[in-house]
Amino acid sequence: MNDDRIVDLYFEYVNNENWDGLGDLLAENCDHRAVGAKPRLGRAAALEYFRGMFDPWREHHDQPGRRMRGEGCLAIEINFTGTTNANQRVTFEALDVFDIREGRIARLVTWYDIAHVRRLLSDSGEVKA
Repeated sequence: MNDDRIVDLYFEYVNNENWDGLGDLLAENCDHRAVGAKPRLGRAAALEYFRGMFDPWREHHDQPGRRMRGEGCLAIEINFTGTTNANQRVTFEALDVFDIREGRIARLVTWYDIAHVRRLLSDSGEVKA
């Protein structure tokens, strides 16, 4: 499976909360990092993060956009849209950087402006960044 297909499946699985499918994409010793969260080392720790990440969201969607390629990595611009359990609509941009080795995600780093997102979530009503 090529790197683009792995990334496409990643977004499909995250958007549909298919954690078993996501687990199949992650390397056993994967390194997952996200803004505002402690590093997760290993497949089980990364899946634990993903399983809890969307608890506050009634619905969510990561829309992948532009892809940038580097030596052994792929960076994807993302437009996140979600509705919280309190019925608040939020949209913001993020960036996922994937290192893919031997057909699995070996490292994933997620970047976004956490201060901006916290401001959005502290407002009421529909918010669009």
